[in-house]
Amino acid sequence: MLDAKKVWYVAVLKKSGGTLHARAQFKDLFRDPDLIDGFVSAVAIFAQPPLRSFARPEYDILIEHGDTCTVYAIVDKGQEEQPIRKYLWQVLDFAEKLALDNIEPDTIRCLIDELRIGMPNWFNYHFLQCLVASLDMSWLGFLDGNPIEHLEYIVTRIDHLFGRDTILSYVSENIYRQIDSEKTTIQLDLGMAIENGEFAKRVEKVLAKRKREITEVEVVIEGQLVNLKNLWLTSYGFSVLKALDVGTSCNLGTFYTIEREFAKSDITIRTTTESPQDYLPDVSPLMRNYIWELADKRNSSSFLIDAKMVERFIKLTMK
Repeated sequence: MLDAKKVWYVAVLKKSGGTLHARAQFKDLFRDPDLIDGFVSAVAIFAQPPLRSFARPEYDILIEHGDTCTVYAIVDKGQEEQPIRKYLWQVLDFAEKLALDNIEPDTIRCLIDELRIGMPNWFNYHFLQCLVASLDMSWLGFLDGNPIEHLEYIVTRIDHLFGRDTILSYVSENIYRQIDSEKTTIQLDLGMAIENGEFAKRVEKVLAKRKREITEVEVVIEGQLVNLKNLWLTSYGFSVLKALDVGTSCNLGTFYTIEREFAKSDITIRTTTESPQDYLPDVSPLMRNYIWELADKRNSSSFLIDAKMVERFIKLTMK
């Protein structure tokens, strides 16, 4: 764990004419060593090259060169991730209160690097969906494919003039392809989509796809336990299970409630007591795992914090 007592000089600096100024020392700003740990660790996570490093007796730091110069403390790469994410909330609040105008954060791009080198794959999708939702495009549904490629495209255009229109076209084109190749339409809002000419042409195809998958899916009952994983991978199943706040499994009593909910739309869910067979809907394996994580982590504080963090990163980046 980082020794906060040795961290006396970690600051955000503005470089002008070869002089670094607007610096602040932590010993003058903080009294809580845990908060210092969190701040330094969080800042270090988002360091990106090109970097130059040097050492002093009390601290090790990295400096990124440019019009804006940020100083990063070196932390142990094996350090636990959760405390860093916990304190990052306080870091962002602190930065906003100080109104450090010289900060030009690039947190989204840096987080992409972090995702690439070690975040679980389901989180990549979660970050992507939250990013799309933050741009008021959640009605387009789940964007499948390579999440890192999607993220890189979106964040490099997010602060451009007409950037939102460009991103909307990009996401829409990818959703068109998903529909045309009969891939997933989970979370696609047809009420919103029908107002768009290209989507309106595809409404019948979407409805046929959704009807077919809900009639083909089988739910496995194993004793008193009902496996809902396959049902979560269908568009109608996703919507109903999410509304009922159910995870990837439930007891028989809860399943009867689920069946009654589907019956309102004249849908009967097929069940079996045999060994579960692989259900291969048109959802990529990575997206499949994300949906299951979403179902089981829906009330997890860490999952919710991650979603909120994405929104905060975007606000900072778009200042």
